[in-house]
Amino acid sequence: MVLGDLNNGGKTYSAAQFYAASMLLMFLMYSGLTVTASLFNDKENHTLFRIHSMPVKDSHLFIGKMLGVGLVSILQCLTIILLSDWLFGVYWGNRPGLLLLFCLLMIAASMTLGVLICLFSRTSATATNIISVLTIVMTFVSGGMAPLPDSWVNSAGAFTLNHWVQQAVIRMMLHSGLEQLLPNLWVMCFISAALFAAVIVSYRKVGYRG
Repeated sequence: MVLGDLNNGGKTYSAAQFYAASMLLMFLMYSGLTVTASLFNDKENHTLFRIHSMPVKDSHLFIGKMLGVGLVSILQCLTIILLSDWLFGVYWGNRPGLLLLFCLLMIAASMTLGVLICLFSRTSATATNIISVLTIVMTFVSGGMAPLPDSWVNSAGAFTLNHWVQQAVIRMMLHSGLEQLLPNLWVMCFISAALFAAVIVSYRKVGYRG
């Protein structure tokens, strides 16, 4: 048995806190599904033909899509956090700025992953199914749906987006020090940057046309 120390203060988190964090992250993963649906709608509705007839760069189109979906996701994220606090008494810790930063990184990683899948999928149904399956699998493997052994969560779960953000959120709920949160922050920054770079490379090879 391997024991893990999530905090130094001897505090514990409740089941409501744990599942509120895991469900929030699962919800944020679906922001990738939203941006993918938006991109495919432009193809299927032939909106791209009209957009390309105007002096609009493809990069501006992608940035506009991601900013729009990102803004809506942030508002929804804040709504979930505030309502869960007011209605169910879920305590999210004493670092609201850092909590928001982790949520932003989760949204950015989810959207870039969604765009990446969109570029290599032929149909909207294919992309939707892939993202839905990935979201459910990542949530489950990271222990967000059912209690799993620590050895499983810390091994297979470490390859999911949910794992790094969820562990950080739990630590913030337990008032852990900044030094315990920084490794998770750097990992999420690296994942987001790597996915963004993959999107740029893939777009140059595949393109986005109607």
